[in-house]
Amino acid sequence: MENKILISIVVPCYNAKEDLLVEALKSIREQSYKSFEIIVIDDGSAEEYHNILVKHIDRENERLITIDKSGVSEARNIGIQEARGDYICFIDADDLVSSDFLSRAVFYQQLTDADFIIGGVEQHQDRSEIKCSTLRNQTIYQLYNASDLALLVPHFIGSKFMICFPGGYISRGPVARLIRKGLANKIGFDKTITIGEDLVWNQRILREEIRVCVVKECWYHYWSNPESKTHKQDDFIFFELEKQIYALWDILDTEETMVYKSLIEHHFESLHTCWDLCLSKLKKKDKKKYRETAEYIYKSKIWEAICCKRTYKISTMKRKIVILLCRMRGYFFLLAMKDLLQRIIMKRQAVKKSESQIW
Repeated sequence: MENKILISIVVPCYNAKEDLLVEALKSIREQSYKSFEIIVIDDGSAEEYHNILVKHIDRENERLITIDKSGVSEARNIGIQEARGDYICFIDADDLVSSDFLSRAVFYQQLTDADFIIGGVEQHQDRSEIKCSTLRNQTIYQLYNASDLALLVPHFIGSKFMICFPGGYISRGPVARLIRKGLANKIGFDKTITIGEDLVWNQRILREEIRVCVVKECWYHYWSNPESKTHKQDDFIFFELEKQIYALWDILDTEETMVYKSLIEHHFESLHTCWDLCLSKLKKKDKKKYRETAEYIYKSKIWEAICCKRTYKISTMKRKIVILLCRMRGYFFLLAMKDLLQRIIMKRQAVKKSESQIW
């Protein structure tokens, strides 16, 4: 296959740690497909981290662009504007890609003439276990024309309908993808949404008259970094989640049952995240703010959507019980009790283990 297509790889960075950045750059530079450029967007990093970028972005096909702190959405938008390639892909500064990511993605682009090529992601809890190889046993790809794109919509919302395969899954994020430059310019990322902006981005793309190719191969290795923004939210995470969810309501056809089910599933996931990262902290340090935030959630459109009759009607018996608990505001209390019991059990097991080691 001739290397005719130029790929622009956009890497947004904010205070990226040197060891993680070096590993990420190494996995990109070792691509078997060589027709690419790397555009690193420094999103207002502190001077010490900026100097790390200057030190390592030093090759002919690499550019470092520095902007004031604007968020990952605007950083990606700047990368799209600066891209010279025919297609664009996004890679985070603490993740890794398989060495044949680009070659496989370009292969399927040339095979199908797709505007949007989507590959698989493998998630890792332990970074030392990451092996950057592509799993493609009995590879299956599916081409979706404009008339078929509605079939993909539920897969990019709730995890219940996510496309999975041995060794990976199709992510709701913007990674493990090639997107045609013109399409990327047209859509862009919504910089007013700071959580789930990539989910909204995917849904806006699926509304376009395009060809999408989904490939069940793992191209991207995502590390669950405990220090990343996803895992370190402030006390007002719900208000940010709310922006994303309201944007989805405006984009999606909620009259379509499968789409609606996916959206409700996503609401549950979002509220779980909110409760775990926001309300649990507030309850300990500011009980008044905790009560105010909880009351706001219970009166929100999201909560109403979860508890409405339509949701109840199309749900399974297990979910109907959950909805009834939500209506009575007892659902998260039970979750908290479950979490407390698990911690008590784990603590007792740890004590028994230490006692047995002593004897």
